Amino acid sequence: MYFFYSGTRTWISKFRQGQNIFSPISPDLRQLKWCFPSYFDYYSAAKDEPRPMPTMPGHCTILDSGAHSFFAMHAIGVEKKRETILIDLEHYFTMYIEHLKLNWNKIDYFVELDVGEVYGMKIVKKMRDDFAREGLIEKCIFAWHPNNGINDLDICLNCPSRYMGIEGMRPGDIVIPYNRILKKAYTIGTRIHGFALTNHKVFRRYPFYSVDSTL
Repeated sequence: MYFFYSGTRTWISKFRQGQNIFSPISPDLRQLKWCFPSYFDYYSAAKDEPRPMPTMPGHCTILDSGAHSFFAMHAIGVEKKRETILIDLEHYFTMYIEHLKLNWNKIDYFVELDVGEVYGMKIVKKMRDDFAREGLIEKCIFAWHPNNGINDLDICLNCPSRYMGIEGMRPGDIVIPYNRILKKAYTIGTRIHGFALTNHKVFRRYPFYSVDSTL
């Protein structure tokens, strides 16, 4: 099982700048080898520039899409805390694609912008088509949430990258049958990444290929 540290760039920024975790960070701040950086950090650092496309400092095993920021706008997610941040989805996604193209050789995999719970699956499917049209789909990690529906689970399990992400445990929500899904995934040769799942009890029960959580 591979462990990734998410939120490291905003964490470093918080201590270096003495500001809150949503403060912009220096685009050239080098990242750790096993970090799980979010595109939201790059976007927020340069979204007002004419070309908000900073080159990534170093190699990245997995780049997260920053969908958690859209969840925070609607008090959805692990923390279920509403944040007063406003992001234009169309602009964000356009810049995400440009960022991926610019840093293609520095990224092994990237997570799709899995915002179906907020905007509906029609939007998510269109973005997947856009990734395919732009020649990026081979490195895309499809992310499954119960809200996506059971039909989308099979689509995610058979995504081109053979690397699928799955929603972590949210307080008060229905427990996802991780082992059943993992068994099917390993049977067909698909790796599963668990978002925000580094509790030691999780390790003993669910054999994820990789997981992440904040510091």
